Amino acid sequence: MKLRIIAGKKLVGQYQAKNELKNIYSSVDFLIQGDSTISVIKKDSQIRALISGRVIGKRDGSNSGMMSRIDKTHPDFQSLVCSQSIDTCMDKLEGRFILVKLINERAFEVCCDRYGQIDLYYQQVSDGAIFASDLSLLPFKDNQIEYDQVGIAHSLYIYGFRPPKRHTLYKGVKRLGVGEIASWQNSQLSFCKLPPSILPTRRYGEEEHKKYSELLLDAVEKRSSPNGNIVYLSSGWDSTALLACLVKLHGPRKVRAITGRMYFSEQTGVCNPFEIKRAQEVADYFGVKLEIVEF
Repeated sequence: MKLRIIAGKKLVGQYQAKNELKNIYSSVDFLIQGDSTISVIKKDSQIRALISGRVIGKRDGSNSGMMSRIDKTHPDFQSLVCSQSIDTCMDKLEGRFILVKLINERAFEVCCDRYGQIDLYYQQVSDGAIFASDLSLLPFKDNQIEYDQVGIAHSLYIYGFRPPKRHTLYKGVKRLGVGEIASWQNSQLSFCKLPPSILPTRRYGEEEHKKYSELLLDAVEKRSSPNGNIVYLSSGWDSTALLACLVKLHGPRKVRAITGRMYFSEQTGVCNPFEIKRAQEVADYFGVKLEIVEF
């Protein structure tokens, strides 16, 4: 999956003839390039939007929280993207994607899915900017790299081993944040951020737990396949819950589990024997085959 957006007249001239990616949309003020994974959405034969990634559902907007299953070829998806604002699309659509909406020949907006599950990098260059789904598609060179000390400290200190969401390890190279929308208009780059939806805390009873169970199963069902599913089973709560959901939805024959035997060193040997034992017991309980991979 490769997508690159070049904004700014000077930059468009520089990248127009580069053939590493296909030119999908071109105007005087910006250029969109990509590979065969990029889907183009048209209305009245005009390109209105482009999307990279996967769409799995559309939220119905009611209090039920349920989703209808749609993909990028579904008429409801095409209608939503062409008729609604980009922030509405971000709120309504479920999946892992980058969405670009064309306003006119001199303006566009770009966002990621509501949880920012796919990284969109960007670098401001002279009077323009370049957005890309991969760092290798940006213009910064190895001999020009300066490291972002905040990003490095965060990746070394915080569990998860990554820079903060809007940072990278490099100065001048950023990532679009969660709920953030980038806009190019009148040869200017600007950003806006959707306000978070924070609900008040309250006591949950049996009815609320039942509703949560239904929502969880619905979410897993939309993301899973009736033909087969693989769970990376750590024996912890998250992966065990997902395994249980998949077995309930599709049966044990359509689910397989994988875990790793971590060989740490000659002195220490395998460092996760208890995890493997628990994973095997969980898999046996649900009647699922467990594959153990040597790490």
